[in-house]
Amino acid sequence: MWCHAHARVGMRVSFRRLRPIAMHIDSVSLYRVPLAESTSATGARLESIFVELRSGQAVGCGEVCLNVSPTDCDEWSAGAFACLRDWLAPAIVGRSIDSGQTLQGRLAPFQGNQRAKSALDVAWWVLDAAVREVSLHQLLGGMRSAIPLSCTFGAMDSPDRLLAKIGEAYQHGYEWVILKFRPGWDINMLRAVRQAFPAEPLAIDCDGLCTLDQQETFYRLEDFFLRAIEQPLAADDLVGSAMLQSSLHTPLALDQSVTSLDRVEQAIDLGSCQMVRIDIGRVGGLTPALAIRGACQQAKIAWSVGGGPCSGVAASANAALATCCELPLPVEAYSWIKKPWLMSDDTLLRQRGSDGRAEIQLPDDAPGFGFMLDIHLLGGHAVERVTIREKNPD
Repeated sequence: MWCHAHARVGMRVSFRRLRPIAMHIDSVSLYRVPLAESTSATGARLESIFVELRSGQAVGCGEVCLNVSPTDCDEWSAGAFACLRDWLAPAIVGRSIDSGQTLQGRLAPFQGNQRAKSALDVAWWVLDAAVREVSLHQLLGGMRSAIPLSCTFGAMDSPDRLLAKIGEAYQHGYEWVILKFRPGWDINMLRAVRQAFPAEPLAIDCDGLCTLDQQETFYRLEDFFLRAIEQPLAADDLVGSAMLQSSLHTPLALDQSVTSLDRVEQAIDLGSCQMVRIDIGRVGGLTPALAIRGACQQAKIAWSVGGGPCSGVAASANAALATCCELPLPVEAYSWIKKPWLMSDDTLLRQRGSDGRAEIQLPDDAPGFGFMLDIHLLGGHAVERVTIREKNPD
């Protein structure tokens, strides 16, 4: 489930030991595309912004998926597109970028906009993998190419419907189930699930909606042998999370609280959690995500990969990071949306059975993600597109 920190042995590729390759960024292309059949957890419409970096003949791509309005977070699709177009992309076009740290340094003068920055950062890593002719997960130091799947269920119109859906998930080989924990959809719901599935892996996600006033409720959760209680308190309440964790045996997992390396180090110092879930978009890309992974390993804190609905580009980045755990780490099944028009090879993230489990299979024998964006089809679906090129190339 979650990956605990251990010394890595027999790693095929370690990104820390590779010689830096300076890549001149010739152009950055941006495409804002509606995901028509998809909505966020709050029901808002979603759009993805696809980023394509070019350096000579090499290409790297990234994605940020956002609401059309700033309701789930302080970024939204049209705003992120404008920020990338007017500020972030011009900051790297015409520059030689030899590492993720160098890229982050070019973006550092611009405050916030972490998810927009993450699309550029992921695209740079894919570009680097393409130049080196290795897969992204190998470049990151991944130790496997198959990732098990998990799934999340929110409140439903009846407990019976929830139990049926959970039964289907386990039957189809999903590794574990996460249940949204809400007022009126809490202890009684969890009791019914645990009675129906007494030994299956379960976790709950509070989305930061609980308070320390509900401490008695959290004590009652100890009886259900949960794998984790995810984000029980508000994202900025690290002290409260530390107080709660000290009184519970069940591990607390921080998700929305994980916004930067500094924030994670504060949580570790305070004892706010036993687990960390890294959302590549929320922290600003693979570069800061890898730094957070290192902090977790050093502190012997379990870590996982988070994320929300997106197309296969962002989901591939999530899966590539997930391969860096010694233990198999489930990736959210909802976090990838099949869109054949996004790629020239739709074998991306193909599920396959392994010992009866549902898995994502990442390619070992193809550079980068193992697929290319189909620019012609993608452009036909874009509501906004632009290419930023170097104005006065040497």
